[in-house]
Amino acid sequence: MGEKIVVFEIARDGNYTCKLQDSKHTRYLYSKYRPIRSIEDIGWSYTQSQEYILLGIGLGYELESLIDKGAKHIIIIDKDNTFINFIKDNMLELWEEIKDHITLYIGEEYYSLCKKNIKGKDIVINNHLMQVDPLYYSNVIKYLNDISESSKTVEKDTVMVFEHPTIADDCIEAFRNLGYIVNKQHWLPKERLYTEISKKHPKFIFTINPSEIISEIADYLNIIYISWTVDTPAYSLYSEGRKRKKQIYFVYDEVIVYKLRQKGLDNVYYMPVAANVERLDKIDISDKEKMLYNTVVSFLGSSAYENEFNEYIEKHLSVALKREIENKISLQNLSKNFILPYIVDNSIIEDINRETGYLITGDDYLSPYEKLGFLLGRKHSEIEREQIIKFLGELYKVKVYGDESWRNKIYGKSIYMGYAEHFIEMPKIFRCSKVNINLTRSFVETGLPMRVFDVLGSKAFLVTNDKLDIRRYFQDGRHCIIFRDLQDLQDIIEYYLVHEEERQHIINEGYSLVKKHHTYEIRLEKMMEICRKEIQQ
Repeated sequence: MGEKIVVFEIARDGNYTCKLQDSKHTRYLYSKYRPIRSIEDIGWSYTQSQEYILLGIGLGYELESLIDKGAKHIIIIDKDNTFINFIKDNMLELWEEIKDHITLYIGEEYYSLCKKNIKGKDIVINNHLMQVDPLYYSNVIKYLNDISESSKTVEKDTVMVFEHPTIADDCIEAFRNLGYIVNKQHWLPKERLYTEISKKHPKFIFTINPSEIISEIADYLNIIYISWTVDTPAYSLYSEGRKRKKQIYFVYDEVIVYKLRQKGLDNVYYMPVAANVERLDKIDISDKEKMLYNTVVSFLGSSAYENEFNEYIEKHLSVALKREIENKISLQNLSKNFILPYIVDNSIIEDINRETGYLITGDDYLSPYEKLGFLLGRKHSEIEREQIIKFLGELYKVKVYGDESWRNKIYGKSIYMGYAEHFIEMPKIFRCSKVNINLTRSFVETGLPMRVFDVLGSKAFLVTNDKLDIRRYFQDGRHCIIFRDLQDLQDIIEYYLVHEEERQHIINEGYSLVKKHHTYEIRLEKMMEICRKEIQQ
């Protein structure tokens, strides 16, 4: 993280403040306007105790506040003498007030503390000082937890799971069912995350999709980091930072794993997504909701309109280059495989760079051709989804759920229904639809989106385009139905609208298979088994 120094100065109100500097950043540890705040003002959690352990003395303001509230004795643990010396030399009146109330432990001296020393004392963490050296204070917290009376009850592994709009809560529930202690963590600015993670110091950190910030923090604090990529493209997956030790990356598309391993990234593993069938089983649907969600066909998903090609590239293209790119995208329709990265060349990349100013550059593990393939693949997905919904809308009552861009892509009998809430509303939509369409994007080469498992886990009927994983995990005609083209899709819908008994049989078979083999508990148990083997190597 680079060497950090503390610089002291006078704040606007005349009191001392200080800032932390390294080679890249400068940030104030206390306000440069009004550095003195009460404990209540800075949001500290404390009890009306007479004895405390304070991690970091800082400028002494927090310590003074504790004394004012009745604290008689406070153990101070600090990385070094920087702040102590400054207070003694420049804040003599404050030092005289606090010196008889404190016992100092500097550097590694805290290792001399035992359970008897800390028994009955509340631990207070100076959030300002955590930024100076998160690793030091994280190790202090871990040591204090290890020797405290509560350490006997914290024998299970602790996992910090970062929030995610869809599957994080399902993962949290599964981790707990597997016996882990789980802390759900909100996303915060980087420096505050250092503080939060240092204070809690879990054994594992878990995120949905890789985060470079979390990867850096986990590496610095020597915490095992686990990421599960469930979206494509996840550009942060291709960074050199993925080679950090004690970091394991799971990806739902096996082709991505294969390509990354071919390039030397050995800590990447294949892991498909899953369904929380136990949660889905508890959802009831009222008669009013059945009327609202009932439809012949439904599609729940993004229009794919919000993509880099539309935002940064298309509007700046010359007519000739736009036609050339459109021809490349149309060729994708002729292949079941994702061919776009292999049919673009350096000249088209240079032309896009020159005409649009949007630089098509790769990453450590992603070539410019692969990057452009993803960009064009997202545009292809938008075109494909619009064409299929237009085709279906000419024939059936189709309810479409997703982003606002669908409003301009609705045709015939189609109805745009707005966004669908993930946890409660979405399963009701699946269950009330005669046919649920899944369109896995072309650039997802083998994997399956969450929609596949959520539809089947909701006890609903799934019709999907073809991918390797569909045939790997499910049987066409038994658990779901795979369509080849638009005419085949129409024939499938027509058939199952009049063969209700067969449709229900497929629904039950698909549901039973997901419940037995594709739950989050199964996925996470396998992940943790792989992680432990990886870390021991």
